[in-house]
Order: sequence, then C-alpha cells, then structure tokens
Amino acid sequence: MAAAKTSMTNRKPSTLGLNIALGVICFLWIVPTIGLLVSSFRDREEIRSSGWWSIFPHREWKQVDQINLTRGTALDAPIVVASGVAISDDQLRDGFTLPDGRQVKWLNRRQRTVAVSTQQWTANLNGTLSNYQNVLVVNPTWGGGATGSPVPVPH
Repeated sequence: MAAAKTSMTNRKPSTLGLNIALGVICFLWIVPTIGLLVSSFRDREEIRSSGWWSIFPHREWKQVDQINLTRGTALDAPIVVASGVAISDDQLRDGFTLPDGRQVKWLNRRQRTVAVSTQQWTANLNGTLSNYQNVLVVNPTWGGGATGSPVPVPH
C-alpha cells in the first residue's frame, strides 16, 4: 500500500500535463459530435433558429401579452406602458425589464405594438426522423446526388 502511494506521488508532471491535454482534446471532439447527433433529430426550422444546446432546460422570454399604443403616440417622448412605467423608444428597441420582471419590447414599431414577455423555463425536445426520410428512403428510379439534384440509380 505504501509502495503504491509513493508511486502516485512520484508521477512525472509531464504525465499529468499529457492527461489534461488528452482530456481537453476528448472534450473538444465529443461536444461537436453530440451537437451533430442532436441536430440530426431536430426539425430544419429549429436548427436554423436555435442552437442544439436548447434541448437542455433554460429560461427564455415568451410573449404573454401585447400592448397596442395609439397610432399617434410620439416616439421622441417617454412612452407609458404596462404598470404606468415611462420608457424611451431606445429602451423599447433593446427590451426593457419592468419592476415586476416582465420585459417590454417593440413587436412592431410602425404599428405601435409592444410585446410583453416573461421568462419561462423551456426545453426544445421536439425530435423528428424527417431528416432521415429523405436520406434513407430512396425512390426506386431516382437517388439523391451530393448537390441535391436527382441522379439516376442503375437497375
């Protein structure tokens, strides 16, 4: 037991550095691989609109209400929105958090519509196999080429 303990303490620093380097390389290899795997089961629109890591629970702003301001509301003066809070046009462009935790942000500035959002826990777990349908299911007369153009399949 004592011999095993001394061999652990006599370990060369280069071995520890090598183990750390290998751990970093493995991490850098595994994370994108997991991302590709997860993305392969996601819908095309979800892939375009959010990262693969959104499958994990996270807080996101979700619209719960909207405020329709009068058409003639001046944008160069403070704008009174929910809870009687006066907010500038720039604050509405960036999104402003009200004292009660809700966020107000322009939904459509031209139509003077303000979105009211709250942070809610969410996870995008909408898996699909439709990505594989086009790849695995082959038409008996046509196959898919690398550019997406049809390529005749020999009989």
